[in-house]
Amino acid sequence: RHTLPALQAPSSSRTMQSAKLAFCNSVSVVPTARTTTTPPAVSRSANVRSSASSFCNRPVFNHPYSTTSSTAPAPMGGVSMTSWKERSERRAKSITPFKNFLTQRAIQTLATYSREFLDETSAEFVEEFGGHSGLHAYQGYKFMKMDWNEYLISMVSAPTETYTIKKNNPYRGGTPGNPYIKETFLSYKVVVDPSKIATRLMECREHIANEFHQDLGLIGQESLEIVRHHRAMVTHKKDDQGALQMAIFDHDPLHNTSSPKRAGTYELLKRMLAVYAYREVVAARKAAAEAGIDRAAEAEAAWLERMFAEHGTPLEGSSHRYGMGKEFVEKVLNSSPRIVGGIDGVEPALVDPSKLAMMMLKEMEALAECWQDAVMPGLTEEDHLNLRRTLLEDKVKVEVEVEGE
Repeated sequence: RHTLPALQAPSSSRTMQSAKLAFCNSVSVVPTARTTTTPPAVSRSANVRSSASSFCNRPVFNHPYSTTSSTAPAPMGGVSMTSWKERSERRAKSITPFKNFLTQRAIQTLATYSREFLDETSAEFVEEFGGHSGLHAYQGYKFMKMDWNEYLISMVSAPTETYTIKKNNPYRGGTPGNPYIKETFLSYKVVVDPSKIATRLMECREHIANEFHQDLGLIGQESLEIVRHHRAMVTHKKDDQGALQMAIFDHDPLHNTSSPKRAGTYELLKRMLAVYAYREVVAARKAAAEAGIDRAAEAEAAWLERMFAEHGTPLEGSSHRYGMGKEFVEKVLNSSPRIVGGIDGVEPALVDPSKLAMMMLKEMEALAECWQDAVMPGLTEEDHLNLRRTLLEDKVKVEVEVEGE
């Protein structure tokens, strides 16, 4: 891993543009080496779970802009080591929303498959179950109104339902629009077994989890491409090599076994990573300010919060537009450095957006690896086995209590 040099405040004889140019010429970002190939099956044992959560509990990046004078590597943004416990806790808490998003995409995928096989009843049932009406048109990552395990448990435990379907009879005879021919209807009954639908949903969830594991390994390359493009634009004011770059996410839904919504899912993953990385950088800069490590940290956190309020709030909503997460990071990266303070007794401080953008890119890669480890092959299947085991134990317990009475 190359070490990134600290960005010095531009002097009176050096413009902001030359300062950014010097920064881009000196930066070399090398993401953590990870393979994107699917590893062999993992045995369901205790060491699997420890390996899946080990990444979230260790410091990953030593940010080059640390203001500490110690020769030892410092955490991101110069935060003291006592803050790593809070950071690992925040990353661990992000696992549940991540798995909720996995369940959301499994529901949307299962509904798509059901409609392809003309099973509109099952599609509507799985989309509206648990008060999730409107999920079919949603393109975001935070639609679930309950945690993934609660949703699956409630679906497995739900009773069988019978629906009466009533449709217009297309074979009524006569000429079209004849007012003397009475309209007739066809009606039939459909039995919906929620436990069987839950089984199919878990199968979709396992398949999409494997796709998550593969696609999250591309985030490092996405970060490299953002920095490469930014460096080219600052240096030459154009990117001659942009059209020659190979697609990082090369997906053809017609010639592979991917789920039908994989491309949209990858876009939502990047959008979700950008939001969580923004939150983490803001929290890290505020912690650095409270610890007195960096006098510019508070101003940087406030500036980044204003930037997100102006340009980042659509990331948390529903939108079918692609590239929103990348656009927000590039918006931060392309912003000019600025001096804040210096009036009313407030000590002036340099806010360097390039520094904050690099911290966001590093955090996105770190968080992607944390989530990638959470969906290692075998872990999602184990989650489903534990869920069924819990349901069976509860059922046996209730039966024992009834017999005891």
